[in-house]
Amino acid sequence: MKRINLIRFFVGASIWFVLAGCQNNPEIPPATATQTAVLAIETTPNKTPTTSPTTPPLTATPKPTATPIPPYAGAPVCPPEQHNDHAWHSLWNSEYGCHYTHEHHANPHDLDDIFGTQYYTWAGGEISYPWQTFSGAGANFEQPAPDACLENDCKHAGYKWLIVRDANCDADSTFVTNGANNCITDARVQMHGIFAQPGALTRFHSVWIEARVCQFGGKVCGIYRGGGHLDLGRLNIPRGIYVPLPGDPPEFAASPPEKQPYRIHGAPGDRVLDSWQSEGNQFNLIPGVPRLMVGYGVHVRDGWGGVDPANESQIDLACPDFQCERNASEAALFRVWVTIPRELDGSQWDSDARAGFFSFTGFTNRYGDIVTGCTEPGLDCVPVEAIGVPIGRSRYRSSLASNIDYDISPFWPDGTRDWWIEYPN
Repeated sequence: MKRINLIRFFVGASIWFVLAGCQNNPEIPPATATQTAVLAIETTPNKTPTTSPTTPPLTATPKPTATPIPPYAGAPVCPPEQHNDHAWHSLWNSEYGCHYTHEHHANPHDLDDIFGTQYYTWAGGEISYPWQTFSGAGANFEQPAPDACLENDCKHAGYKWLIVRDANCDADSTFVTNGANNCITDARVQMHGIFAQPGALTRFHSVWIEARVCQFGGKVCGIYRGGGHLDLGRLNIPRGIYVPLPGDPPEFAASPPEKQPYRIHGAPGDRVLDSWQSEGNQFNLIPGVPRLMVGYGVHVRDGWGGVDPANESQIDLACPDFQCERNASEAALFRVWVTIPRELDGSQWDSDARAGFFSFTGFTNRYGDIVTGCTEPGLDCVPVEAIGVPIGRSRYRSSLASNIDYDISPFWPDGTRDWWIEYPN
């Protein structure tokens, strides 16, 4: 069967490359600061094998069509001209009838009705942002070296959107509250993570979080949005075994390995649930400066493989040929939280006349401290907006029941799968 599939591939590829020379490729302009267009139409993630539709005839470089093209086995890879590093896309481009080799999970526009579109202007698109991390980023306001590897240049495929809509806001549910005094009913989170060696050995990752924050019972709600660099804490390999890394604060060794913040991975050869959970940037606080904190927790069922902290350059892939489900496409957002310190209630930063609520529009540095003097988004000028947000700790809590697989790679008629995702999705 593999031989038949290989024959299909090489025959299709030969036709593709012969015809590709017959016309010029369409040009896609680079992203601009206000670009919010989506290059691909999202298809609903589907974990159930389905019969592939009839394969459309191969053409030269994919052209846009009036009718969306459904995914099909043997479809071509989208050429570079069809990809924009600042635009969200699923695995499939239904306009051009081609597939990508990575995807960005949920479509953030699905919550535009709640959070609006201001974020896309601040960030310059749907994917990445001016406060992206870089090689060498840590807890001490490091600046990128001239040859530093920027997050969106070197690890673009790791940007993922995860969303929550109409979550439970029951004050009697300890599972939901978990120590919080407010709840989060809706959220969209852009996180960054490669669930393999590069992500596991990196402590600080970039983030953007928008949340609808409510008093329990959903009676009074507000909107919060902000982000920056997030401390993902101590590395566990496997769960419960702390692996010290250069730059770790002494508090990591003095606390239980699974105390958040943490990153949990397996050793090479293990099949484990990769799990990341943050707890705010609490190890580099600036005395007297109010810090707005956000965070998330995510489970990834199908990480790329185990992690060997002693060999940073060695990537352990469960499927080196990418022909299996171990491709980091299946995620469960099990926690989202926002904290507005009580000392901000009625402070110089608070424009809300009501006691117990906070309203503010401005900027923070990458760690969440309110700053002045910013005129546009940047590394230490991260936009923040609070509109009538209840003071204190607010939280969304869920479980693996919220898991979604975003791999929509189709099946051949014989039941085998045309795996589209490649490392480092």
